[in-house]
Amino acid sequence: MSEQNDPFLQVLDRYAAAVGDKDVEGFLSIYGEDVHIFDVWDTWSLQGKAAWRDVVSDWFSSPEKLVVTIDEARSTSSTDLVVGHAFIRYAAISPDGRELRSVGNRLTQVLRKTDASWSISHEHSSVPIDHSSTRAIFRRATAV
Repeated sequence: MSEQNDPFLQVLDRYAAAVGDKDVEGFLSIYGEDVHIFDVWDTWSLQGKAAWRDVVSDWFSSPEKLVVTIDEARSTSSTDLVVGHAFIRYAAISPDGRELRSVGNRLTQVLRKTDASWSISHEHSSVPIDHSSTRAIFRRATAV
């Protein structure tokens, strides 16, 4: 499948654009109603788009510009299911263009085809944990 026709890459493009625009509805439009989220932050597990809406609305209320960078996206697909993974970096940018902070994580998404469109049915974000300190590692030291 070409990159142009890869549903995973298309969803990731929509994901990054919606974050940059802080478009809650646009962001949520790529998720299925019964999505199950394993997010890195705060909550062990979120079930359903309504629960995800609360988290996304809070995230997008940040005063800074938000920028998402996606790297090494790969996917495998069948006629009605896509599984993809990527490295993703989130940055908060000040009004004068300075990067204030950033974090990275590993993202896996399962997309399901319903009607004529693809939606995320499961999303799993993770970060490695340093064995000696048990602290999360939010920056990728080198490309894998």
